[in-house]
Amino acid sequence: MKKLIVTADDFGLSNEVNQAVFQAHTQGILTSASLMISAPAVAEAIAMAKDMPTLGVGLHLTLVEGSSVLPHEEIPDLVDANQKFSNDIVRSGIRYFFSPKIKKQIEKECEAQIKKFLETGLSLDHIDSHNHLHIHPTIANIVIKLAKKYSIPAVRLPLPVNKLLMNVIPAKAGIQISARLQLMVMLPSTLLLRRKLRRSHIKYNDVIFGLSETGAMVEEAWKKI
Repeated sequence: MKKLIVTADDFGLSNEVNQAVFQAHTQGILTSASLMISAPAVAEAIAMAKDMPTLGVGLHLTLVEGSSVLPHEEIPDLVDANQKFSNDIVRSGIRYFFSPKIKKQIEKECEAQIKKFLETGLSLDHIDSHNHLHIHPTIANIVIKLAKKYSIPAVRLPLPVNKLLMNVIPAKAGIQISARLQLMVMLPSTLLLRRKLRRSHIKYNDVIFGLSETGAMVEEAWKKI
């Protein structure tokens, strides 16, 4: 029997996101959320999660567009003096691939985020990442290594379904085309991650609905799932 996981990212990013997660789980069909452990509203999100024992909570690893757990002094090539990661995903991805020094710092920060999550007392349901950066070959290897070390049962696989939900909202066509182009670029790394997860005996989802509908996940899109 197939299981549908309805999930939300960026849990802890803001009060508004937290309230949306709470409402979608308690009054809707949301079954899972991914926690940004160093986000501004994470304390509120943790408290909410503890009041929702039926919500599966994962770690939304953040290595771009956010703040680190470790101080700048420990990961100087990853964050600025204010512990902020770069907002340039492409440039960051290139740097993460070629620099051995940065690879070591990425592992330190990823492990620090896992440890901080575990300190909350919440059960760590799975790992994914902001902007799906864990499909990056460098980060994928680190995530698998740490998932084994900390007995984390599952990793999200951002593999889209074969069918595309075309023309959900004509006004959003530009957004959907951009999202689909991004998915085409992501696909080889996603398939490589799937192979690594399978070999490591780490659970992963079969496919994901909604990746190519970013910005257009309206009622019509849900009905086509």
